[in-house]
Amino acid sequence: MKNGQGRFFYLDHGQLFEGFWVDDVAKCGTMIDFGRDEVPEPTRFPIPEVSRFPGTCSHTQRERKEPLTPLSQGTDEVKLLDPDGVLKEALAMFQKTEKEGD
Repeated sequence: MKNGQGRFFYLDHGQLFEGFWVDDVAKCGTMIDFGRDEVPEPTRFPIPEVSRFPGTCSHTQRERKEPLTPLSQGTDEVKLLDPDGVLKEALAMFQKTEKEGD
């Protein structure tokens, strides 16, 4: 049974999930393409790149005069502004829950 940090390779589809498991269920993490051009059944579409810094989206929150939100919506794309922060917060939540259950 998988608990805590771990990796799962989707070898037939060319993807890698790195995340946090509780009782064999992935609770949060990141999925990346991993050799998808060399596998028997690649996914139909590649995983899109996620911006790492707020200023890299098509419109910054300041330009749009909107309150800070985790997502920035452009005319043709939606990007997570702080994926590392979102993942860190989710991981902390599951780690806290796991410790309380001990």
